[in-house]
Amino acid sequence: MAKNKVIFKLDKNDSIVKDGHVLYRLICDGYKEEPQYEPKVKKGDKGGYIENLKQISTAVDHAGALAWVDKNSFVYGSSKVNQMYVLNSTIKNSTINGFGRYRNIHIQNSTVSDSVIAGEVVIDDATISHSNVKKFHVRNSTITNSDIASKYNCTIYDANLSNINCLKYPHHITGEFANELTQHDFYVDGRHVRICANNDQIIVTDSDSSIVKTGAMAPYEFVQLVKSHVKPDIITMLEQYVQMT
Repeated sequence: MAKNKVIFKLDKNDSIVKDGHVLYRLICDGYKEEPQYEPKVKKGDKGGYIENLKQISTAVDHAGALAWVDKNSFVYGSSKVNQMYVLNSTIKNSTINGFGRYRNIHIQNSTVSDSVIAGEVVIDDATISHSNVKKFHVRNSTITNSDIASKYNCTIYDANLSNINCLKYPHHITGEFANELTQHDFYVDGRHVRICANNDQIIVTDSDSSIVKTGAMAPYEFVQLVKSHVKPDIITMLEQYVQMT
């Protein structure tokens, strides 16, 4: 059975100029075949502004997932949006591959420029530029000049990442990192703990220990908390993040 397709058109009487690009209002003009589900985007719905129809995929998968650019969003330059909702966001010179088996994946309140986003992911309150981000949810974060991929759909949250090259990374990421991603797994009294670390703070992202709670603290405070509960080599590793004064 052939996949359904959504029919889009542009309102050439409703245009704006964005960074020197002329964009036109996107309109849903129905479907090639009558949907077997209640579509989230209906015939006559007005979307945001895009430069041309080549920038948005018309494919509709078996679950009803499709590409859409809402009325508060802009897509232009060499961009292409595939099976992803773009909500209150700007996509410039970027490729968005949603692989949408689910109808709730989206990019929202974000700016993506000169980048590739791929996976069944949710991007919220993010600024992503000159980067490849694959199979990572992103929340309240800035990512620049980075190439990051997860084996699973992990989350980058409350993070500022620059010049990070990290492929098939299987964990969540939070904190501020440049050039190198420093994340460690170890045991506190036999219980697993995972941290993101730099000289400003240690952020516990996962903990099975009653001694260590998730959250952030100064490296010195963290060392004092765990030093009698971990092996000496772990203390040596942690002390590299304690700024000497």
